[in-house]
Amino acid sequence: MSFPPYTYDPVAFGNVSYCSTGTMSMPTGSFHVRSIEFRIPRFTAVPSVCVRIIGDKDASLLKVYALKINDNVGGMTQIAVEAQTLDGKPAAGTHFCNIMAVGPPAVIASA
Repeated sequence: MSFPPYTYDPVAFGNVSYCSTGTMSMPTGSFHVRSIEFRIPRFTAVPSVCVRIIGDKDASLLKVYALKINDNVGGMTQIAVEAQTLDGKPAAGTHFCNIMAVGPPAVIASA
């Protein structure tokens, strides 16, 4: 399975920020839900994560209902995002998810 690429930038106080954007997909049988999984290098503590969902011109509005951060999944930090339509109807259009994670890095790695 391939994951969206990421970029990183060292920030103040020994932290690093990782950013990534990918296209959300529909989980099996969940027409009103979209999800995506990111893998970025590990942190020494739980990172602060910001999520933004952007839809194309005719896309349904989505709200994030689940954000999961797991350490050391295949040697990486896993960030999984799930969102659903506001009205419970099937989601239309293409949705992109952008994340930014900031925290103390275990190892600085290049994308």
